[in-house]
Amino acid sequence: MKHSSSLAALAAVAPFLAAAQQEVGAYGQCGGSSYSGPTACVSGYHCQRHNDYYSQCVPGGPETTSTVDPVTKVVSSTANTVSTSATSALSTASSTETGSPAGTSPASYPTTSGTSFVIDGEAGYFAGTNSYWIGFLTNNDDVDLVMQHLKESGLKILRVWGFNDVTSTPSDGTVYFQSFAGGEPTINTGANGLQRLDYVVKSAEAHGIKLIINFVNNWTDYGGMAAYFDYAGISDNTEWYNNTKAQTQYKKYIKAVVSRYPSSPAIFAWELANEPRCTGCDLSILKTWIADTAKYIKSLDANRMVTTGEEGFGLSI
Repeated sequence: MKHSSSLAALAAVAPFLAAAQQEVGAYGQCGGSSYSGPTACVSGYHCQRHNDYYSQCVPGGPETTSTVDPVTKVVSSTANTVSTSATSALSTASSTETGSPAGTSPASYPTTSGTSFVIDGEAGYFAGTNSYWIGFLTNNDDVDLVMQHLKESGLKILRVWGFNDVTSTPSDGTVYFQSFAGGEPTINTGANGLQRLDYVVKSAEAHGIKLIINFVNNWTDYGGMAAYFDYAGISDNTEWYNNTKAQTQYKKYIKAVVSRYPSSPAIFAWELANEPRCTGCDLSILKTWIADTAKYIKSLDANRMVTTGEEGFGLSI
């Protein structure tokens, strides 16, 4: 009888469990080219189309269903170039450049006022820290614990690594964001890919933490610029900054990350790279790369700040 009762109870709730399993979680994919997964978002989120390749569950608004599929291999983009100089931090551009996400005002994003930062209407200087590894955690409770500790410590800003590049096929369950194995780069938007970064953003929102997210590493830890070498036909970081093939893929990756969080209040700034250096390079190479990449990021997201991630040296070290 006990077994019969249990089976009957399970049968009664099965339709509700099936419905829940078909809902996409916060910041998950809900549409795009070749996408065949669920298109309904969890409560409090709606499916927003970003482009032909990618639709995503974002906070607020009525829940809708997307008929366009997300990226399954790489996100396509057009590389833009400029010749103007750039500073370490670029203030937000006019909202008319790309427009604000629905239901979100540019005034609600972190910005600058003179020499101060402004977060949630408060101008001043804010303490923060680094956690390169938080996006690679596989347990959501661990991510939440880190965010809770930051909140209790009075820290407001967390700098995290938004990259994790591999050049060989990782073992099952290993977190990676972009793979260069097999010749053609692929961006991993699965449960062991950028969905781990999605949860970091979601938890930061819940705890009032602001994030600085970067896109590549100067060093070989977690891939870095060196992960692009074989694909781009180069052998050194100094070649990476102005190699067309490397920069095109780098921008595809930037687009894949930036487009995931168009309305998240947790994004403090986008960062070009972790400690970019160009030993022996002419200064113009880094300046051109900084200006070019910053302008490209601003074309994707006019409302967030952009920072270089550089240390103020590195041309001769």
